[in-house]
Amino acid sequence: MAAFERLIRFEAEDGKTYYGDLGAEVSTREIPGRVVKVVTGDVESGFTKTDQEAKVSKVQNSPSNETQNETKTTSSTNGIHSSSAPCPPPTSSCASA
Repeated sequence: MAAFERLIRFEAEDGKTYYGDLGAEVSTREIPGRVVKVVTGDVESGFTKTDQEAKVSKVQNSPSNETQNETKTTSSTNGIHSSSAPCPPPTSSCASA
Protein backbone atom coordinates (compact mmCIF):
# COMPACT_ATOMS: atom_id res chain seq x y z
CA MET A 1 0.00 0.00 0.00
CA ALA A 2 1.25 3.50 -0.82
CA ALA A 3 2.44 5.76 1.97
CA PHE A 4 0.01 8.46 0.87
CA GLU A 5 -3.13 9.17 -1.16
CA ARG A 6 -2.42 12.75 -2.26
CA LEU A 7 1.13 13.90 -1.61
CA ILE A 8 1.78 17.61 -1.07
CA ARG A 9 4.90 19.57 -0.16
CA PHE A 10 4.15 22.39 2.22
CA GLU A 11 5.41 24.86 4.78
CA ALA A 12 3.87 24.33 8.22
CA GLU A 13 3.11 26.95 10.86
CA ASP A 14 6.53 26.23 12.43
CA GLY A 15 8.22 27.46 9.22
CA LYS A 16 9.60 24.02 8.30
CA THR A 17 8.97 22.26 4.99
CA TYR A 18 7.28 18.86 5.03
CA TYR A 19 5.66 16.33 2.76
CA GLY A 20 2.15 15.43 3.78
CA ASP A 21 -0.79 13.25 2.86
CA LEU A 22 -3.66 15.51 1.92
CA GLY A 23 -6.00 12.52 1.85
CA ALA A 24 -9.23 13.53 0.14
CA GLU A 25 -9.32 15.64 -2.98
CA VAL A 26 -9.95 19.27 -2.09
CA SER A 27 -9.80 22.59 -3.87
CA THR A 28 -6.35 24.20 -3.90
CA ARG A 29 -7.77 27.19 -2.03
CA GLU A 30 -8.90 24.91 0.79
CA ILE A 31 -5.46 23.38 1.47
CA PRO A 32 -3.90 26.15 3.63
CA GLY A 33 -5.15 25.73 7.17
CA ARG A 34 -5.79 21.98 6.86
CA VAL A 35 -4.11 19.56 9.21
CA VAL A 36 -2.39 16.72 7.32
CA LYS A 37 -0.43 13.60 8.23
CA VAL A 38 3.32 14.15 7.77
CA VAL A 39 5.07 11.77 5.37
CA THR A 40 8.85 11.34 5.59
CA GLY A 41 11.28 10.47 2.81
CA ASP A 42 11.87 11.67 -0.72
CA VAL A 43 11.28 10.77 -4.35
CA GLU A 44 14.49 8.75 -4.59
CA SER A 45 14.21 6.65 -1.41
CA GLY A 46 10.43 6.49 -1.10
CA PHE A 47 8.00 7.76 1.52
CA THR A 48 6.89 6.47 4.93
CA LYS A 49 3.73 7.32 6.86
CA THR A 50 4.11 8.87 10.31
CA ASP A 51 1.74 9.63 13.16
CA GLN A 52 2.85 13.27 13.17
CA GLU A 53 0.42 15.93 11.97
CA ALA A 54 1.07 19.49 10.84
CA LYS A 55 -1.08 22.42 9.81
CA VAL A 56 -0.44 23.64 6.25
CA SER A 57 0.59 27.27 6.16
CA LYS A 58 1.62 27.45 2.49
CA VAL A 59 1.74 24.86 -0.32
CA GLN A 60 5.15 24.67 -1.98
CA ASN A 61 6.38 23.76 -5.45
CA SER A 62 8.43 20.76 -6.47
CA PRO A 63 11.18 19.73 -4.03
CA SER A 64 14.40 20.72 -5.77
CA ASN A 65 16.01 21.34 -9.13
CA GLU A 66 17.69 17.94 -8.91
CA THR A 67 14.36 16.15 -8.46
CA GLN A 68 12.75 18.28 -11.16
CA ASN A 69 15.53 17.30 -13.56
CA GLU A 70 14.92 13.62 -12.77
CA THR A 71 11.23 14.15 -13.47
CA LYS A 72 11.99 15.91 -16.74
CA THR A 73 14.32 13.11 -17.77
CA THR A 74 11.69 10.49 -16.98
CA SER A 75 8.96 12.38 -18.79
CA SER A 76 11.14 12.99 -21.85
CA THR A 77 10.53 9.36 -22.86
CA ASN A 78 6.81 10.04 -23.17
CA GLY A 79 7.29 10.85 -26.86
CA ILE A 80 8.72 7.41 -27.47
CA HIS A 81 6.00 5.59 -25.54
CA SER A 82 3.15 7.61 -26.99
CA SER A 83 4.23 7.38 -30.62
CA SER A 84 1.15 5.29 -31.40
CA ALA A 85 -1.20 7.85 -29.84
CA PRO A 86 -3.22 10.12 -32.16
CA CYS A 87 -1.75 13.27 -30.60
CA PRO A 88 1.61 15.07 -30.73
CA PRO A 89 4.24 14.17 -28.12
CA PRO A 90 4.63 16.58 -25.17
CA THR A 91 7.05 19.47 -25.58
CA SER A 92 7.63 19.99 -21.85
CA SER A 93 6.96 18.19 -18.60
CA CYS A 94 4.68 19.39 -15.80
CA ALA A 95 7.79 19.97 -13.66
CA SER A 96 9.01 22.63 -16.07
CA ALA A 97 5.68 24.39 -16.44
